[in-house]
This record gives sequence, C-alpha cells and structure tokens, in this order.
Amino acid sequence: LNNAGQVCTAAKRFILHEKIADSFLSQFTEAFRMARSIDGALASKGRRPLRIGALFRATPRRASVQEVQAHDWIRRGRDWACPWMRCPTCEAEMLWRQVDLDAGKERLECARPGCGTAADERHLALTRQRIQQQPPDLLFTTTEILNQRLSDHWTRSVFGVGSSRKPFLTLLDEVHTYEGTSGAQAALTLRRWRHLLGAPVHWVGLSATLGDAARFFADLTGASPDRI
Repeated sequence: LNNAGQVCTAAKRFILHEKIADSFLSQFTEAFRMARSIDGALASKGRRPLRIGALFRATPRRASVQEVQAHDWIRRGRDWACPWMRCPTCEAEMLWRQVDLDAGKERLECARPGCGTAADERHLALTRQRIQQQPPDLLFTTTEILNQRLSDHWTRSVFGVGSSRKPFLTLLDEVHTYEGTSGAQAALTLRRWRHLLGAPVHWVGLSATLGDAARFFADLTGASPDRI
C-alpha cells in the first residue's frame, strides 16, 4: 500500500461475501472504526487516512438523487440513509445529506442529533465512479459483483486486472457458505480472477464450522493444500 498521497489504481485488500447479510453492515462499520483509530499515527508520518468502499447492488454510480433512489437508499426527510454503514460512535444511521448530494460531495453524517460523527472522501468511497477513479484501500464486495466486473473494462482495474498494482490480500467471510452450485461458481470466479491478475493473492478464510478446513479452502481458492 502506497499511503503517501499518490493515486492508487487498484484496491489492495478485499473482503468478499457470498451475499449481503446483516453481518456486512456490522463488519463494514467496524472496519471503518478501526481505520479511524490509526488516522493519528498515519498523519504523524505525513500519510493520508485509509479509505474504505463497498461495491454491490446498492452502490450508486455517481452522486445524484436519481442514483441513490434507483439503488434503494432509504429517504429520511430530505436526506438518504446509507444501507451498508452505521455510525461508528453511536450505531445510528449515517445519512447522505441532500445539500452534500446536490454538491456532489461524498459525505455521510450521523443522523443522531448531537453525535457529530461524519465521514467524507478522505475516509469513504460511496459511488462506483469514486471507486473506479480512486480505488479504496479496503473494498467490501461480493463474489457475484467480482464475477460481473471482471468482464467490465471500466471497473476491472479496481480488482487489479490490467493494473500494475495488484491486490495482496483477500478475505473470504463465512467460508462454509460457499457450497453447492453457488460455491462452485464462486470457486470458478476466484480462479478466473487469479488467472487474470497473473500474480499471487493471499487468501484468508473465516469460518467456525468447517471440519476439513484445509481441503475445503483449497477446493474453493485453487490453492495447494500444503500451502494452507
């Protein structure tokens, strides 16, 4: 990760989910909270804050009322509630204020009066346009989106395809859910991604219920069992 202000051409860390679930919201919020905990240390070294993004069905293409409405963001008065993040301070909804949306600013603010927690472009990438132009350091997405975007020449560079900067860590959450037909599809997607990257990826799998975890993870990622 080059974190000294230069523009990155690909995200460096990925957290992949098979599908969007309640855990997605809590994990994204916790990741944001942890990223903010090291802002001071990075600033002391002259480095920018870590930025986080989410790329899935609810991610709008650009900053506009039409886009957030089309992607099922919930309206709160004149503002819009982010579907994948809660306030890291008080757990209230985070709102994209209408005034910021009209100005094209990617900024969220806690809905709770008096909280004051906010996040802007230094911390978050809220739209597909921002993710493509300034890939975040950590990107939450799904295997379905990964499969789709690998064929999209506008977005595939976010995943390191055709870019000189390759991802070095991919975390697969709830690995035991990658089974059956959907699991086989996910396994093919991960192999396709690795082939297109032409570079090694460090895979990390999370699960508390797998019996033969090494064999399962090898089948899923295509990694050699003796490397797990």
